[in-house]
Amino acid sequence: MNNKTYKIGFFVLLVINITWVSLFLFRPKPPQRQNDIKDKISEELNLNEDQKRIYDGMAMQHRHTLRGIDLQERELIKAFFNQLLTNGTTAKENVQLDKILQLEEEKIMVTYRHFEELKGLCDEKQSLHFDSVLKSILPLLLEDDQQGKRPDKPPFRP
Repeated sequence: MNNKTYKIGFFVLLVINITWVSLFLFRPKPPQRQNDIKDKISEELNLNEDQKRIYDGMAMQHRHTLRGIDLQERELIKAFFNQLLTNGTTAKENVQLDKILQLEEEKIMVTYRHFEELKGLCDEKQSLHFDSVLKSILPLLLEDDQQGKRPDKPPFRP
């Protein structure tokens, strides 16, 4: 092979390697996990060890409660759509939908009370920072809610 072929091959491989490196360096960050949010709250509020221990228990209880509500909600949604198969009545559909909406309201209120408890856990100095911490965490919680769900299945193709 001649020298020109080696130069072309070298530059092609160089471009491929630079492309791979840039893809790894500039890829989007994965979404934050719930524990990362909990740690961020602890760090930004500068919780002491006793407060962290109490907050860890509160966060675990909050997560457990939300999981239970989510399970109930999934079952109700499944039953709601299964009514299409059995020609359910409109009144029954409304009852199912009301139960689903009540569970959504309960999730929001459980989270609200969780943050109220956290605010009550803070001392005076930490309470001054609580509003800014909540403002920075709220978008992460709302975003995390959508990203935490399993990805949609690809369309069926025969």
